[in-house]
Amino acid sequence: TRLAPPEVAQLLRDAEPRVLLYAEVLAPLVRAACAASEVAPECVEVGEHFADPGVVPIGPIKPVRSSDPLVALLYTAGTTGRPKGVMLSDSNLRASAEASRRHLGVREGDRWLACLPLFHVGGLSLLLRSVIDGSCVVLHERFDAAAVAAAGAEDCWVARPPCFVAKSVMSPAA
Repeated sequence: TRLAPPEVAQLLRDAEPRVLLYAEVLAPLVRAACAASEVAPECVEVGEHFADPGVVPIGPIKPVRSSDPLVALLYTAGTTGRPKGVMLSDSNLRASAEASRRHLGVREGDRWLACLPLFHVGGLSLLLRSVIDGSCVVLHERFDAAAVAAAGAEDCWVARPPCFVAKSVMSPAA
């Protein structure tokens, strides 16, 4: 993330999360932001739980039966002021996954190559629709044309914004 501790602290104060998942590399940022915000979520370092890079097939998940619970709170970039929280419900995310499946023809067992950050709606949507659809995600920390080519992208669905496509075409490794 490119956010500084005071910016993350503001998001924590606004969202008041009960649980905060973070990667080991972000531990100093998380500690500083939590201290500055005076918000005390349960902090879980995901690296300690997901250290094995193996694939764990879980299959599609069943819909949540409730009054459409809030599933994610993503923040805008704040280009016109402070970042604003966008509440995404279970039905929002399922409708997006279903539209993607109908449009692309993704099936259970297909593979996605993910290079988008998970704090961005594109990266999070890809991850969530894979859980819903029962497809596999090959997660990359960032976009690197050579790494994408080495990962066997021809056997995967790849979510790429235009700038990634341009870098892929211009890269001799791709």
